[in-house]
Amino acid sequence: MGIQRIEHFLTNINDASIDQINTVCLEEMNYLRENYPALSSFRSALTSYRKAVEIQVDDEDKRLRTVKSLHLTRKENKNLDQAKEKQIAGDLLHQRPIYNLDEHINLATKLLDSNSYQDKILGLCALTGRRTAEIACTAQLNLIPDDDYTVMFTGQLKTKNRGVLPAFEIPVLCNSTKLINALHAVREAKPMFMDNMPRFHNAASSDVNKKCKKLFFNVSDAPISPKDLRSIYAEISYLYLDD
Repeated sequence: MGIQRIEHFLTNINDASIDQINTVCLEEMNYLRENYPALSSFRSALTSYRKAVEIQVDDEDKRLRTVKSLHLTRKENKNLDQAKEKQIAGDLLHQRPIYNLDEHINLATKLLDSNSYQDKILGLCALTGRRTAEIACTAQLNLIPDDDYTVMFTGQLKTKNRGVLPAFEIPVLCNSTKLINALHAVREAKPMFMDNMPRFHNAASSDVNKKCKKLFFNVSDAPISPKDLRSIYAEISYLYLDD
């Protein structure tokens, strides 16, 4: 949704009396349902609205009533849950085999030494299980004494409205010092990406996705995306790191 649309909505909320809030919200919800027929998109739009309300509506009663009104109905939530279950069932049905796990780790480790920051990002994603935007923009990795294959990680995205999460341990598939040095190199090469996800997505995300398919061509029967690297990492961690 456009920023101007949200700003217009916020103006209407601030100008409305407390008894008019529900009507203003209902009208905006009807507009959003019409323009965002996919429930997932509608839900994302509501999230953006609620965040804007939390920041820009000073009157506490208006703010609380507005945020409470900008939610999916029970039926819409149920439909979203059913769609998610259907997607998961489909994903499980169409799982593809993963080959050459050792070669996969070796390739990802070699990418850390590449002169290309994009290669480094992909290597880090494969070896830590983190998202490309996390590696490029938000991730911080710190050593754990006497443990070469675990690091402290901060910078998780998609926290489901839990805010900024504290640092937590994650297993890694390569020497932790080598990983941390590679992440520092990414920061030095592209400092403008730090805490700027839109800039990363606009400038590099598409190229990183394309390069992933070219570099990891021998892992499976189908092209590999950065999202797949995350899944492969989880499988390897489950198979090997718990031994």
